[in-house]
Amino acid sequence: MQEIDLNAFFTGGMRRLDFVPTPDGEDYDIKVTCLPENYTAEWDYFTVGGNNTMKFGTGLSLTYAYKENYAWKLFLDYDFSRKTYTMTYNPSDFLVKSVGWTPEELEDEYFDTQSIKKNRHTFILGGSFTISF
Repeated sequence: MQEIDLNAFFTGGMRRLDFVPTPDGEDYDIKVTCLPENYTAEWDYFTVGGNNTMKFGTGLSLTYAYKENYAWKLFLDYDFSRKTYTMTYNPSDFLVKSVGWTPEELEDEYFDTQSIKKNRHTFILGGSFTISF
């Protein structure tokens, strides 16, 4: 399986965020200041990929010789593989450039990675007509 990758591109004005404590001291208000600089950000927004894995398969084949150089073939194949699929979701990486934060300052709520293991069973039924020379 090839990787599915969705990239994002964003451009805009730089901002400075100041966290000001509320009067009761329980929470913070965010004060946003517009800066004169502009920025451009491009990043992997969403990615889904699977690891390399072994595939096991078997099959049955039936061939009927119609005439001396002609034959009909019917086959049934079965393949099994177990893959680990990984999804990476990063919707707000533009904050790194727009606010001037480092990636380490972004909390885990702005970035998510999940993996799932799936068994894949594939059956292929087919037929062919063969002419031999």
